[in-house]
Parts: sequence; structure tokens; C-alpha cells
Amino acid sequence: MFESVFTQTFVDWEIVVSDDETPSGEAWSFLNSLARADARIRAIKNDGPHGAVSNHNLALRASCGEWIKPLHDDDVLKPNCLEVVARIVSQDLATDNEESASGSNVPVCDLIEPAPVPAV
Repeated sequence: MFESVFTQTFVDWEIVVSDDETPSGEAWSFLNSLARADARIRAIKNDGPHGAVSNHNLALRASCGEWIKPLHDDDVLKPNCLEVVARIVSQDLATDNEESASGSNVPVCDLIEPAPVPAV
């Protein structure tokens, strides 16, 4: 997931990742190392295990961006995903109709890679 954001053609992104108090400190250590390496990444820690919805809300409240693209741990974005979405949204806002989004000829589902299926 992180690597697919790092390689985006649209570089004005922010990652806000929230740790819902994972049992081992490894996840928090990893998230902090990412945040120290890139100012566009912010790692925050929930004050206890509150579940997915509370954890997502914490990250949403901490974000600074104008637009939000939620990502989950198994999401992989195609390299131009954020650029295409930003262009479609900008066109749609400029024309104030749905035709600009549909006229882009880029289905949003084509911008996200399918999650790898773990071997059983």
C-alpha cells in the first residue's frame, strides 16, 4: 500500500496512518520510521483499541488535505491514480456536472490494483 502511494505521478499527497494500539510495538515502530523519512506521512496512535471506525475517524480528523482517498492495508494504487482522480474532480467541479467525469474514459475501478490473494 505505502509503496503504491510513494510512486504516484501526483506528488502532493499526504498519508495519515493511525495505529489502533497493535499488540506488538513493531507496527508503531515501522509507522514512525516512515513518518521520519517523509514529511508527507503522519503516524498517529489511538489511545487504546477502539476498532476500525474510530481509528478511521481519528485519521480523518488528523488529515490536512482538501480531498481524502481512504486506503486499507491491502490496497494498491496504480501509479497515476491520484493524478487522474484529481483531474476528474477538478473538471467535474469546473463544469458542475457528471458528464466531465464520465467523459474522462477512465473508470475509477481501473485505478486500483486488485489485492493479492494469499496462498492457502
